[in-house]
Amino acid sequence: MARYRLAATLCLVAVVGGVAVGCDSSEPGTPTPGTSIASGTSPQTSDSQAPVTATSLPDAGVPKVADPLDATKFLEDPCRSVTPAQVAQLKVGPGKRNEDSFGTGCTWLNPQTTASVTVHFMSKFREGLSGIYRSHEAGKYPVFKPIADVGGFPAVIVGDQDGSSTGICTMFIGLSDDLATLLSVKQSVDKVGTVDPCEVTEAVAPLVLQTMKAGA
Repeated sequence: MARYRLAATLCLVAVVGGVAVGCDSSEPGTPTPGTSIASGTSPQTSDSQAPVTATSLPDAGVPKVADPLDATKFLEDPCRSVTPAQVAQLKVGPGKRNEDSFGTGCTWLNPQTTASVTVHFMSKFREGLSGIYRSHEAGKYPVFKPIADVGGFPAVIVGDQDGSSTGICTMFIGLSDDLATLLSVKQSVDKVGTVDPCEVTEAVAPLVLQTMKAGA
């Protein structure tokens, strides 16, 4: 997909009306309706897989992360990954921290428009994008579109179905060889069908990565 300059990014972000949802924090691993994890974007684990170590990553054809990002601060406080100014720009509400069996994240939801943004760090699944690629090889993710460079990091768009009818698109970004973060975007109801939601996700991703780089 095309890379976006700032002007184009701002235009697409405006089309979002907002951007996806994560797992409920009340019971780790239990997704709420419409969440990214519930929509089939959680990695597939297997007891039969050989042990994976940081030194053996990446594998499964995943590009190596040239300049890894230290996301420690964001694992502790994932809602820092989107600034107040970006929240206003994306037209979503205050962030709500969430946690599940894969890691910690934050969801910014606009309850009026249903638009939302979720950033979820896969800190309990330390296989980076390699685990995502292996899940695809095992039959998960019918929608699977690798992206060589998103803000300086490899990424892949995944899903069970095309998101054009739902306004939802989910991307995994490799922050390091053993750490991936999920970015999921959900358009507001009135924006669904006007723009490919994955174009919007690709436009939002550099904004989130810019914040992470500045705070790392």
